Amino acid sequence: PPAPSLSGELKGTCVELMNGFNARHGDGDITLPGAVQRLVAFLALHERRPLQRSYVAGKLWFETSDGRASASLRTALCRLRHSDAPLIEASRSTLRLAADVCVDVNEQAALARRVLAAPDDFADIECQVLLAGVLLPDWHDTWVVFERERIRQLRLHALEAVAERLTTHGRYGEAVEVALAALREEPLRESAHHALMRAYL
Repeated sequence: PPAPSLSGELKGTCVELMNGFNARHGDGDITLPGAVQRLVAFLALHERRPLQRSYVAGKLWFETSDGRASASLRTALCRLRHSDAPLIEASRSTLRLAADVCVDVNEQAALARRVLAAPDDFADIECQVLLAGVLLPDWHDTWVVFERERIRQLRLHALEAVAERLTTHGRYGEAVEVALAALREEPLRESAHHALMRAYL
């Protein structure tokens, strides 16, 4: 079963993108129209970097003219303001995710990088979080597909590092479980097969 997201234990405002879009403020869900969800998700995946409004509009509404794309962006921002959801910081020229909004996929990516940098420094619950989720599985936008694969590859590298360290520490059953989790996502991945074979041996 999928593990709970890291942000699930945090208070405040959170955006969850693993296994589907969800936004929460405190203990309540934030209901957003589809266009607003896409805007929030796009900014969330850019990890709070300020982006030019024209760039955001062009990426999200690329199939229309520049004028119509800008109008669609203004409409999405207006709908977000009406929802009273503190998700986006907007200036006259830029947009970014609000500074105090946690994002589960960014937390998972940061955890994977920490595991790769210091594979001895992990806990069992962190391994479970690494095993969890697919980024916005029902979304097919090009920018989502690219980010989904980037996150997947980062997680696979981290899972292999965890499997290696578990084997080194004599925790063979857990090492096999983690290596198999990597292989479930990419059955022909040679490095994951090597990690699994070392655990078996």
